Amino acid sequence: MGHSMLTLDFLPAAVVFDMDGLIFDTETLYRDAMMAASAERGVAMPMDLYLRLIGLHGPRARELVLEELGPDTDVDGLWNDANARFAAMLDTQLAVKAGVLELLDTLDRLALPRAIATSSSHAAAEHHLAAHGLTDRFNAVIAAGDFRLVRSPIRIGGYEPDYRPPPTLGEHGPLLAQTDVSARKSE
Repeated sequence: MGHSMLTLDFLPAAVVFDMDGLIFDTETLYRDAMMAASAERGVAMPMDLYLRLIGLHGPRARELVLEELGPDTDVDGLWNDANARFAAMLDTQLAVKAGVLELLDTLDRLALPRAIATSSSHAAAEHHLAAHGLTDRFNAVIAAGDFRLVRSPIRIGGYEPDYRPPPTLGEHGPLLAQTDVSARKSE
């Protein structure tokens, strides 16, 4: 199966990547960790339930697990076990997604700055990038907590999720311009 090359009619000023699921295959690891933790605890976590949990805010995910698995389910224990398994798996099984290295090579040739914008912590981003020698391939990492929290414009049944406006290139542009990736690679 061949790869097709996307062509653009313009050269972007910069490229911003998400990290989990785009650069690194963390979803597969977390799924495996959750299923193993569930089985070890004797909890029958159906795959369709797991898939419905992806992307849900914590309180809603907890509510759904309790609805589906019963009110006596130890959700905190299950999540703690899954998170411990996931952390152990990151050190031995974390993989870079197909095509990422080739894309970064292309961005190097074009001398385009690039950043990661992730809801993960800086520690997680630094760990993942260092584990694969990718730290110097990005000009900046914008991680959880790097931009201000503002009042949410969204209200659903009295619930107000945390809302953080997406950073703009103008606001974080200096981070992208700080470092020339191609210069760092040759040092």
